[in-house]
Amino acid sequence: MLLITRGVEANTDEEAFTNFKRHFIEAKLVDGRFLPLIEKALNFEIGPDLAGEVFSLTDTMESLYESMDDTFHFPQEKEKKEPEKREEEIPLLTKDFRGVPCPMNFVKTKMELAKIKAGDRLAVLLDDGEPIDNVPRSVAEEGHEIVEMKREGDHWWVLIEKR
Repeated sequence: MLLITRGVEANTDEEAFTNFKRHFIEAKLVDGRFLPLIEKALNFEIGPDLAGEVFSLTDTMESLYESMDDTFHFPQEKEKKEPEKREEEIPLLTKDFRGVPCPMNFVKTKMELAKIKAGDRLAVLLDDGEPIDNVPRSVAEEGHEIVEMKREGDHWWVLIEKR
């Protein structure tokens, strides 16, 4: 269900439907009219009477997939306006990805970004070499802002603001 484009890996049907609701319906990438169908699927209440809705959702997801660009973004995301800067302190989450090889350090960074709100910040610790060369560039290509990068001994501290 394209959850991987949101940096989410579902291990159960319940996780898949719950994350689909959060990352596609609540994010307004998929029409809210499908919410009752997803709720019924969560409760295992899908029957032949809902076949039309299931096929309609399938068509919608195929269209969404076809509209996806090379950075796994959809046109609807680009239309959203820039989030307003908040006056209060911006939450900061720090993750240590030292020792994590490429491209898994980017995948883990993307998964952490999926957990936070637009405007929140994530700091990641990365090794020198390929990690610091690739992760910030890939994150920026995803549309996020690299606020600051600084060397700290044998590793790098990278501050990312989610967009």
